[in-house]
Amino acid sequence: MAIFNKHFNGWHLETDENRISSFSERDLKKAVHGVHRKTLSYCILTPPQPVRGCNFLQFCLDEKGKYRLEYSFTDESRANVLRFREGISGGELDNLLGDLLEKGWIPDTSRWQTVGVFPDRYDRTVYEDILRRIGGEPAVEAFRYALDSPQGWYHEHAAAYAARGIPFTSGNGRLLWVGLADHLIAGGCMVELKPDTDLANFLGAVRHICGTLPVEDAWFDPTHSLPRWCAMLDRKWWDTGCCMGAIDIDAGTYILFVTTRTELGHLRELAKSLGECIDLAKRI
Repeated sequence: MAIFNKHFNGWHLETDENRISSFSERDLKKAVHGVHRKTLSYCILTPPQPVRGCNFLQFCLDEKGKYRLEYSFTDESRANVLRFREGISGGELDNLLGDLLEKGWIPDTSRWQTVGVFPDRYDRTVYEDILRRIGGEPAVEAFRYALDSPQGWYHEHAAAYAARGIPFTSGNGRLLWVGLADHLIAGGCMVELKPDTDLANFLGAVRHICGTLPVEDAWFDPTHSLPRWCAMLDRKWWDTGCCMGAIDIDAGTYILFVTTRTELGHLRELAKSLGECIDLAKRI
């Protein structure tokens, strides 16, 4: 791979050990050698923009000790198509990586095997509507980069995704859904609590997001669970039209926000159109 220790600005290199933005030839060679020596399981290269329809490529070892190379493309329906070939030698891998990085060249993969076609529900207007209804226009504006480049957003927030066990290959829809939740939590529009959170921490979190709505300690039984505490708030706030909502990102936690029953109905349908879930917190 005759690329003379260049730096590949805007590209991202990810292995099971770390992620590097704007990596160098040395970084790439280290990753290739790590995969070859089995000290690394995989390596993913992501361009700043798709190259001839390719969103990313990844390589690992196959069962015979050669390389398995996979390319991810987006088809006409915006689904992710993953194609692969095994039995690739070290020299051929070097050439393919060099061609991609230097020339923007992708091999003809039409006869390669297909791992699968993965629908990627990515309607930005739906995400914008959800953000607007929960966090207002500032939340939409601050998330525009994610909607323009879910993969770029992933790399800028790699640590947060890693903490949740969300890999880069999850697909744009999944990256955006989790990113949306984390974005609203960081903006103070939502709070995230563990199922075993005690009443004192629950009340402190709720008071952080409920504005002027009343929250009285005497309403709650500390031996009850978080969903029952949320149900109590729904009852006490009934005359205001407000309720406690939650967004489900399969994190094993409760991600709560305050909204109105009318807005929650809209949010429930918007999330459903993405194959996701927003509902009353007492139901999540």
